[in-house]
Parts: sequence; structure tokens; C-alpha cells
Amino acid sequence: MKKSPQDLRQLSLKAWSSFKPLWQLLRAPSPWLLFFAALLWTSLAQAQLSLIGMRDSFDYTVSNIDQHAPDVAPPGYKWTTNSDTGSSVAAAGTQANLIVNNGTLGAQNAIANFAFAPNGGTFYTLRIIYNFNSYVASTDCWAGFGLSTNAGGGYQSGNIGPWMLIRPQPSAGTTAGAAAFIGTTQKGSSWSPPASYYAGPITATVTWNTSTGEAKYYINDLLQWTATTTLPSGQTYYAYFHGYHTGSAVSVHGIALTSQPLPLPASTFCPPMFNNFDYLALFDSGAGTASWATAKSHLSGFHVPNEFCSSWLIQYYPPYTYTDAQVKSCLQWIKNNNLKLVLGIQSLTYTGTCASGEGYQLLGDTQTLVTRVNGTLGATVDEIHLDEPMSMGHESKCHLSIAECANEVWQTIGVFKAVWPNVKVSESEVLYGSLPLSDLQAWIPAFNNAAGNSSHQSLAYMEDDMDWRAPLSLHVPFANACVQAGVSYGIFFTGDCVISNSNMQWMQAAFEAIQLYNASALPIPNKVAFATWDPFPAGTNAILPETSPSSMSYLINYYYTSPYSVEPPPVPFQRLNKGGSGHFYTASPAEVISAEGYGWGYEAIAGGIYATAHGARGLVPLYRYCRAGDSCHAYAVTQAQINAIIANGFYYEFVAGYVFPDASNGGVAFYGARSGGDYYYTEDYNTYRSLVNSGWTDLGTLCWLMPRWQP
Repeated sequence: MKKSPQDLRQLSLKAWSSFKPLWQLLRAPSPWLLFFAALLWTSLAQAQLSLIGMRDSFDYTVSNIDQHAPDVAPPGYKWTTNSDTGSSVAAAGTQANLIVNNGTLGAQNAIANFAFAPNGGTFYTLRIIYNFNSYVASTDCWAGFGLSTNAGGGYQSGNIGPWMLIRPQPSAGTTAGAAAFIGTTQKGSSWSPPASYYAGPITATVTWNTSTGEAKYYINDLLQWTATTTLPSGQTYYAYFHGYHTGSAVSVHGIALTSQPLPLPASTFCPPMFNNFDYLALFDSGAGTASWATAKSHLSGFHVPNEFCSSWLIQYYPPYTYTDAQVKSCLQWIKNNNLKLVLGIQSLTYTGTCASGEGYQLLGDTQTLVTRVNGTLGATVDEIHLDEPMSMGHESKCHLSIAECANEVWQTIGVFKAVWPNVKVSESEVLYGSLPLSDLQAWIPAFNNAAGNSSHQSLAYMEDDMDWRAPLSLHVPFANACVQAGVSYGIFFTGDCVISNSNMQWMQAAFEAIQLYNASALPIPNKVAFATWDPFPAGTNAILPETSPSSMSYLINYYYTSPYSVEPPPVPFQRLNKGGSGHFYTASPAEVISAEGYGWGYEAIAGGIYATAHGARGLVPLYRYCRAGDSCHAYAVTQAQINAIIANGFYYEFVAGYVFPDASNGGVAFYGARSGGDYYYTEDYNTYRSLVNSGWTDLGTLCWLMPRWQP
């Protein structure tokens, strides 16, 4: 759905107006509400555990992690270690690291295992994030990890689980780089990542489809190898990390074992055709294709807007003029890469007496489009995607009856089916409180029984175009209605829930949307689409390469392989006020309720922050300070900010949450001003400047908060 900035602002206000009463209820000190809040938290925790089998950040300090429970794991599950004499796997809580071999370079093997019983028909993902800190020249040190049927590591005889090892340097006849294995058999050739990968955190990933046996190996979310193995019955498996001759050379920052029921969602890509300079590069069979090869491997289809195939593009959008030869080449590329050609269309008929714009076009234009795609461009359309016919035809604009709307839509579909009889039909609809559930439930049978639908063809799927600021619980009836009608349920993942000022801000909002969905009670979708109706992403590198977090193709890999995608989403950072004690900010609903009992008045949600350090790339702690006597509070990220606060009589309390230290990761600036002991922080630049102009001390930008919570 294409939305103007004005539309987005209005929708945001509607979403917030529906969301704020929920917070009003949660803040009311009622025992029943506290009970239901606890029940909701328990449900979310159980949903999280169903997705995350194990996650650990090693935020504790012990000499050996043997028998320690991970941060997240089913009850009773613990680490075990299998190490040579004199070696161990120890945690260093101050660094949130795991040090292999306890820092002794001369030690042999040190292995940490997490046992689990694999299920058939499940997709397992094991990710590990670590650094090679240092090593001795010519020493054969390596770090291995994977899934093994043997507690002694993947290379032991009899193991058939997928595993990988990485050497930071050549030694003893071996080369530096990574190699993938199933048991003792190497699968694929070794790969030498750039030396820069060893200077910073490496994210290594193994995925395993226990239904097909397919194992895939990734370095920094980029696919390196694919192999196949068979899941044995009745065996215990171990997710493990293995250090060999590493000493303190390797430190582990995090490890996670996740599982998803199969199948994984099919997906389509609908990148921005306008306002960018690399759209055509997507279809370049050389360097362009190579720059998003991993992302492309996850796709089942490519969504092109009808404008791309329409001859009138030259007339109305001269900066984006493509020759017939260019368009034909792009469509042929889609076919050659075994992707379905999904053509987005307007399915309602503009008659000149009712409505125009989104959702509508002249019936003659539909025939012209079909003739052009089939003839001039020589392409076959596999699927047509309808742009919100119910929202545009029934709920707004022409206010057609549901039956009239369905009949009109099928008049358009018939033009396509006359040329491509087997073309599939899908659609997107939007719920902003204006599309009643009863109408949605009535729409699907009306579509199936419409005039022209002689075979009673059902929709291939229905995509939910969400407003990601509204509670996702509003969309549960949408998903249920689709399931009950036998229509596959799909989701658009976008960053359009904010008024973005940069590509990275749009991307971070999209990351949060994925986290929000994965943490919700909604079902795993049958279909996902990565799309934008926003001015962003735009400009150079708006779509490519997939290695850039600010390029849209990166979003596909984020959904399927990033360790951050299954982390909890940001939470609201709430502002309270009390005369004589200034302003107070917290991410804890329980603390809000407690503070109100001591006379603090609730004001607003100031923004969003992550509750853990694992939520996103580049997060840093936001430290909270308090002043004895008047209970004023202040917050800091940098040492300079800390020094200034301490000089004003404050003492350290704890970490309030995790934020971005600069704008490079797509956050929203959080400004600060001080009057005596009252520290006031806001994302609203005008409010901040007003305070400074009225005599408050200018504290500049404290940090950058999460864009999905932008007011």
C-alpha cells in the first residue's frame, strides 16, 4: 500500500490512540490487572521458548561453565564440558565473553555442549558470535562449532551432524579460512574470509532441515556451502563450541540454538523502483546478482509493480524511463532464476464517476498491460497481486457492496486469465480499525463465488499490511479468518511505520517489525513479503549489496539468518514526573506502577529501548544515576556524560536498557536538557530547543532510541 507522509502520521496517531489506553490499564494498580499482566508475560515467555531452544551470552563469572544453565533454555537444561586435562571453558562476566581453554595456549581441546533431542520436520539454526583475539604464529589453532551426535565434538567418528571450523591463520599444511563438515566428511571447498573478519565479531551459522536433511553453512549471514545428511532416530544431539589450541585467542560473545516448525515461509521481494539507483543492478547476471546471492536464494518470487511494465511510465515518470529491452531482460532474469513473476495490479475499475488512484485503473489499461507483458515483453505472469480491493472498493472510496466489489475484481482477473489461465491470485488488505472482521470473513467466500470465477478459485494467500505501531493482537482475528477460510496468511515486512530520515532508520524500523512479529502470538506466516511504500530506502546502495545493513536486500537475510531476528523487540521507555524530583524514565512496567504509588505522575512514552544487549547491532548500555535526598535521576552513555552527572552529586544505580551511541544504526536522536537536578530527555527536537531557549542547560544528544517508538 502506498502511503503519503500525511497518511502515515494520521495512522500513527490512530495507532497510538488505541495503544495508550492499554498502558493506562497496565499502570492501574489493580490485582486483577497485575494477574493478567503476569499471565500475558508467561504466555510471551512460553512463545519465546518455543522459538528459542537455547541462548547464552555468558553474563556470569565462573572458572568453568560446566552445569551452568544458559540465559534461555527449557527447565533443567545445562551446559556440560568435555575438556582435556588443564583446559576448560570459562566465562568472564565483566566482558560478557566465554574464554576457551581458560586462557592457556598450550592446552588441547575444550568443548562446551548443550544436549537436545532433535525433532523431525523442524528447521534448526545454530549461531555463534565470536572473536579471534590473538594467536601464536604457526600454531594450529581453530574454533569449531555445530551439531553433533558425539559429545566429543563434530570430528569424532560416527557423527553425522553438520559442523564448521575456522582457522585464523595457515598452519601445519592447512590453510586459513573456514571449512564445512558433516561428521568427518568435508562438504564443499574451504573458504578464506577476509582478514578483517578476524578483527571483529564473526557470526557463524549452521542451519539444518531435519525433514530434508539439508544443511547450510553461513559466515556473517552469507551462504558458503550446502550439504545433505540424514537425521537418525532416537539419538541425542549436542550443540557445541570447540576450541583447539586456542588459549585466549577465541572469545565467544553469544550462542543460540533456535528451532522453527517447517516449512519456512515462502517470500517475495518488492524493492523500491523509484528514488534509487540500483534497481536494474538486481537483474545484472554478473556483479549485481552476486551482490545479493544469499538473499535471492531465500526468495520464491519477485514482485514488480505494474508501472515497471507499463508504457506510460515514460510519460509520467521520465527520470525512471526503462527501454523495452531493459524491462524484457529483467523479466527474463526472474524466469531464469526460477522465481515466480508476481505482478502488482490495481483491480478495481475507474469509471470517472466514483474513485481513482490506489486500487483503481481503467479496464482498457488492464488489457493494454496484459498485451504488453505477453507480447512486447514476452513474459509469463505467474501471480497477480491485488492492491487492497476490499479496503479501496468497499470500505472507502466507492463503497461498493462486498458482492459488487468481488464481481468487479474478477472482471479484471478475467483479462489476465484469458492469456494465462493458471495465473494465481493474491491480495493485500490493511487493518487500521476501518475494516471490520465480519467484512473480511464475508469477502473470501464472495471472492470465490463471484461472477467470472467459474472454477471458484480461492486466493493463493492474503497478505496483512500491518501498522507496526498498533498492538499485534488486533491482527489475530485476521490470521484466524484466513486459516478458517483455507487461505494462506502472509505478512508485509516494511519500515514504513516511521517517518524515516535515512535508509538505515527505515531498515532498523523493519528489523523491529520482524522481532515484534516473531515475539507475538501470531502464527508463522505461510508467506512473507519485503516491501516499501515509503520514500526510503532511496539513493545509492538503497537495495544492494546484501552485506550493507542499510540496503534493502539485507532485510531478507536478517529475517532468515540473523541472530537478532529472534531477539525480543524494543520496549517502551516511559517518562514520569514528580515535583522536586524532576523527571524519571524507566522501561519497567512494574517500576512505573511502583513509582506512581510514591507520587510520581505518568507522562508519556519517551521512545523505545532494548531490554538486552543482544537486540540489535551496535547497542551500548544506558546507565541510570540517582541523587540522594531529592531522588532526581540522570542517564548517561559516554564517560564524559557520566563524569558530568557524578559531578552534580549523582550515584550509579544500574543499566536502564540498551541504545545506539550514534545515528549509524538507524536510531532517533534523544536530546537532553537540565535545570538544576531535573534532567529532561525527549525525541522531540522542538521541545528540546524550547527548554534550552528558556534557560535550561543544553546537554545535546544523549543517545539514539528505536525508530518504531518515534512519536
